[in-house]
Amino acid sequence: MLVMWKVDHLGPTMNPLVGLAAELAKRKAGLRLLTDGMTSDTAGKLVFHIMATVAEMERDLS
Repeated sequence: MLVMWKVDHLGPTMNPLVGLAAELAKRKAGLRLLTDGMTSDTAGKLVFHIMATVAEMERDLS
């Protein structure tokens, strides 16, 4: 289980985050984001991708 504070601490853009999520799934490891209450179940995967996209957009706007 990989536990992180927020999704934006995992990587700078969407592609590395998706790669990390795929690698964790391949290793049968979970992911938990503490501030967002997200886990790596099916609904959590959807939320992860949405939050990663928003985090990337926020960085681009800065």
